[in-house]
Amino acid sequence: MTRKQIRDKVLAAVQAIDPISTVTTARRLDLEDGAEIIVINLSQGVVNSESMTTMVEAEITVSIYSKSADDDQLDLTAEPIREALDAEDLGLNFVGFAYSDPAEGDAFNSLTLSYTITYAE
Repeated sequence: MTRKQIRDKVLAAVQAIDPISTVTTARRLDLEDGAEIIVINLSQGVVNSESMTTMVEAEITVSIYSKSADDDQLDLTAEPIREALDAEDLGLNFVGFAYSDPAEGDAFNSLTLSYTITYAE
């Protein structure tokens, strides 16, 4: 499996349950007031080539960005995404979440769901 195939599978799963929000694998954000954007990224990976098959353990994130949503609204958007990704047979393991901190100068309110995936390269 390639990194692109992983991103595309997660993208399709999220788009299937949230046809309203913009869902992308692009790293550039262009948010209009009141809009939400959901960004799917592989953020890092570790390669283990000690066996016959090269295995990669990677972190994949699903981030929900909004200029106006509060934590409760972000949670409402994230809940069906997490349920859908848990139900799909993608091999994702949920490992945590993080909210942005406007006090630290973040431009958007956000909630990031973090997963790991192990796959053969």
